[in-house]
Amino acid sequence: MRMGTKRLAALAVSAALCGSAFAAMTDGTYTGEGKGRNGTITVEVTVKAGKLDAVKVVKHTETVGISDAAVADFPKAIVAAQSTAVDAVAGATMTSEGIRAAVAQAIQKAGGDPAQFATAVVKKKAAKKLVKENADIVVVGAGGSGISAAVKAETLGANVILIEKMPVIGGATALNAGTLIATGSKYQREVMKETKDSPELAYKDIFTVGKNRNDPTLVKMVTERVGGVVDWLIYDMKILMVLPPRSIRTTPPTVSSA
Repeated sequence: MRMGTKRLAALAVSAALCGSAFAAMTDGTYTGEGKGRNGTITVEVTVKAGKLDAVKVVKHTETVGISDAAVADFPKAIVAAQSTAVDAVAGATMTSEGIRAAVAQAIQKAGGDPAQFATAVVKKKAAKKLVKENADIVVVGAGGSGISAAVKAETLGANVILIEKMPVIGGATALNAGTLIATGSKYQREVMKETKDSPELAYKDIFTVGKNRNDPTLVKMVTERVGGVVDWLIYDMKILMVLPPRSIRTTPPTVSSA
């Protein structure tokens, strides 16, 4: 009987210690900050009944388009899992990590223990579904080059599948504000009145900007073929080129849909 009493007492103490290890959050709305890709990310975290009720990004300077999915979906995933240990959004890892850190800070302000909410949630993986598609050509990557290749192939009669892992298309072209070089194009010579440019100069410029880390083979291919692609986009696909005033023309012309 005495042994049973001791055991019960030990269990009671253990339960009390475990309960005190995880401080309950106080209901309310709290702000937190974390470092994203381009700067500080600020979130608002609403706590109800001691649980995460809502998470919202209220201020950030992340790249539009690239960060959109993380800003919109990552907070929802945290609330659904009641955990900050959810998977980052592909292609926007630094934005996701900034939001994660901001939420952890807000949890602490609410009186909670961020570590308690950093436990990974074990999810039952859904069975993989096999999808079969037929195509003449599969293009991997929906950046400027991938989209152009896919469209060109389809105009020639091919059945094309274009694959992109990101939630948005555009790739490096989108990150570069939709600009591209026009080296060697008819448009550059006749409209831009630029006659001194050459694939060799473009090659050197790209290596300068890339701090000599570029792939020589790829750079050579781009600088020698981009002119034909530009003319195809403008004269065949009817894509409108938007040129800034020559006095401030420090970047290549912007391409947008006509």
